[in-house]
Amino acid sequence: MAITKEQMRSVGVYNAHNFANGAIFVDYTPRDTGRGGFSAKWQVCWAGHVTDPKAHWADYGKKTFNVFGKDEKETARLEAIAWATEKYGIKEWAKTPFGSYMDAGFVAKRLGELKAAIKEKASAELPSND
Repeated sequence: MAITKEQMRSVGVYNAHNFANGAIFVDYTPRDTGRGGFSAKWQVCWAGHVTDPKAHWADYGKKTFNVFGKDEKETARLEAIAWATEKYGIKEWAKTPFGSYMDAGFVAKRLGELKAAIKEKASAELPSND
């Protein structure tokens, strides 16, 4: 059973940060062309932790791999994953429903937890036979 984003929202998971639940992940941010915009980037994120103490202030302490063109997106993603693998020892990565990348074992476990929570919520919402 695949989980939809709507089902995840019903149990309080709205984005990659909620899905990560404190785990390390690699996330993509598209470019912003508005006033004060920024280039696209892949970032190594870890809630409550700084992954790059020397990061530019606008990167909020996250190790950042900028993407300056469409053909650089995959290269930057692979660089971010390679850096996080070396730094944090994560051997196998898996894509999450939000497009970020996390430890494959964690993703499988987290999806299992969410499926159980969604099932429990659905059964709690069924009318009782009283």
